[in-house]
Amino acid sequence: MPKNSGSKQEQDLLMFESIPWCKKILDDAEFVVEPSASRTPKAHSTEDALLSRTLKTNDTIEGWVSLYRRGTSTNASSKHPLNQQTLNPASASESAGPNSTSASAGPNSTSASTGPNSSASARPNTTSASAQPTLIGLKSEVRTLLSLRPGLDGYPGICHGGIVATLLDEVMSVLVSECRRSQGPEGLSPGLGFKQGPGTNTDTDNVTADLHITYLKPVPTPAVVLCWAKIRAIQGRKYFVDGAIVNENTVMLARAEGLFIGVKKEKL
Repeated sequence: MPKNSGSKQEQDLLMFESIPWCKKILDDAEFVVEPSASRTPKAHSTEDALLSRTLKTNDTIEGWVSLYRRGTSTNASSKHPLNQQTLNPASASESAGPNSTSASAGPNSTSASTGPNSSASARPNTTSASAQPTLIGLKSEVRTLLSLRPGLDGYPGICHGGIVATLLDEVMSVLVSECRRSQGPEGLSPGLGFKQGPGTNTDTDNVTADLHITYLKPVPTPAVVLCWAKIRAIQGRKYFVDGAIVNENTVMLARAEGLFIGVKKEKL
């Protein structure tokens, strides 16, 4: 497990290692800790300022550690309960209970979306003639441990629903960036992945085209939670991603379906 002496990441690792359920996640040999770029301030730029400065305090997001599944030649999955989680509506509603709503989202609200058709456009076109590229060997899954503090509250002791959406969006988007880098400088096969060209993978990024969030239970503060994301499918420059925030008992508090589009940084 990489540790830079005296770094914020080392401090975060030590904090999470002191929590038994977090240590089990950190000790999973199928995942490796990697730096979180969006938590690092950028010199002479406001890029990532929200998460690297504004929300990087002892009263907001106190700790943030991301672990990516190691690239393998198979679809092997560890026995950790998180790998048995599903993000379909039936399982989510069972976890939340029949009368559960998020206080952050409002008394009658169960979901939030960035667009009116998000529930449809955040899902891949399974009838497309082009074959789906395999995700084997790519970075396609991430677990991010988060220490949330009361400075994120909407209601007392409850993380604001907008912050919940921000966390899911960021973890899912960064996963797409890491997946794209893991494809190598040439990207995926023509017609399946975003052709970057030799040596240009650092010049590409992604934007959120669609994000549908369902608030199942209030996300408490102060608390340590896990934000989990998986890439479900890739179609050209489109990346379809599932995400969730769960508590220490793997109870799902919020879930998300997102569509992210690969773009060149010069267009941002």
